Amino acid sequence: MRLTIRLNFLLMLLSLSVLGGCSGDGSVDEEFQSDYKKSRVRAVLNSLDTGKTNYIEDYISADTYIEHNLSKPDGRQALLDLVSSGATQGTALATWRLLNDGDFVAVHSDYIVNDVRRIAFDVYRFENDLIVEHWDNWQDKVEPVTSGRGMINGNTGIDDKEKRDSNKAIVERFTNEILMARQYDNLESFFFENDYIQHTVLPIEDGVSAFRAYIENIGDNLQYTTLHKVLGEGNFVLTMSEGTKDGEHTAFYDLYRLKDDIIEEHWDVIETIPSQDTWQNNNGKF
Repeated sequence: MRLTIRLNFLLMLLSLSVLGGCSGDGSVDEEFQSDYKKSRVRAVLNSLDTGKTNYIEDYISADTYIEHNLSKPDGRQALLDLVSSGATQGTALATWRLLNDGDFVAVHSDYIVNDVRRIAFDVYRFENDLIVEHWDNWQDKVEPVTSGRGMINGNTGIDDKEKRDSNKAIVERFTNEILMARQYDNLESFFFENDYIQHTVLPIEDGVSAFRAYIENIGDNLQYTTLHKVLGEGNFVLTMSEGTKDGEHTAFYDLYRLKDDIIEEHWDVIETIPSQDTWQNNNGKF
């Protein structure tokens, strides 16, 4: 079983490489090849599988590396020790989307960690061309989701780069008005008729009406309380939010694809934030 999972994943990695540069399902945006920040992030992530530490040494600041994964100690040396020990070897990942927003690079990836399929967002902050800070959010992979789609497949092509700021503003307003304030009078204005492609593991079908039905009836079982970051490139926008789900302290990472000022597609990763007495660093989730 372990070998079968690994071989199937390697075949998917190969297909992603072959399809790189397309804007349809299964492609990886090739622009990272000419974007040094994306390239450096890719190199650091690949170190988890190779066990080599040279890219970590070259691209992560030795003096300042702030870790927000609460199960990991702070600082670059902790990451070097983890990788050099061989503990991460065998980790495999297929990167579906990389977004560059100034000093930030956000990555949407399909992982195998200890033979478990997981979906994750990783976010890195650069300073003086070196990585100085890292956030992430993880969730076990479930497929198909309620809509019948996958958690991470779908459109990947980055378009409309000149609209990054306006698209971020739309998603920020959507998060504040709909998800946080729950002001639903203008909900449909964020979408085109009933076109809304869902990749969430929450029990929501495709379409605006299904989303409205869910959000209007969820009550206190799911609450967004704080929007921490809005990052984007072109037609993709990622939000990093805090709240509760089923009474538990929760981190919500939501990725949206927009077209002509309208939200068309949505992915997410939802992770419970552990109690503070288990944290391996004091930096907080956000």
